[in-house]
Amino acid sequence: MIRLYQESDFYDIAFLDSIGYARPCSRDELKKALRGPTWVALDGDSVIGFLISSTELDKALIWSVVTSPNRRKKGVAAQLIAEAEKFYAGKELYLYVDVNNPAQKLYFDCGFRSRAILKKFYGDLDAIEMAKEAQMTINH
Repeated sequence: MIRLYQESDFYDIAFLDSIGYARPCSRDELKKALRGPTWVALDGDSVIGFLISSTELDKALIWSVVTSPNRRKKGVAAQLIAEAEKFYAGKELYLYVDVNNPAQKLYFDCGFRSRAILKKFYGDLDAIEMAKEAQMTINH
């Protein structure tokens, strides 16, 4: 199940963030980021993944996508991205990914395309800026 973030999810998200990145953000940075639209993936009551985003006029940044290591390659991240796409219908979605991160394939499979290489974006690591136009949905 995917739902919007609740404050009670913070410690689960902080834990996943700490194991999902070689250089996790500080708790203060994470709390600040969670002010933007955030979705969590649940298995029962357990948070198994999350997506944090922020809005900029006609664009939306996917700030972070993390899934529990034992849930990777099972569609959880793709479901979270699909929720963000629905929420941001008609807006460009973009993200930054470390050039060595295998998640590039996930983003490519979800329709993102490379737009720029950013030198030393993550300290000494380069990043790829990837973007896609969210599809407009019309309900009848």
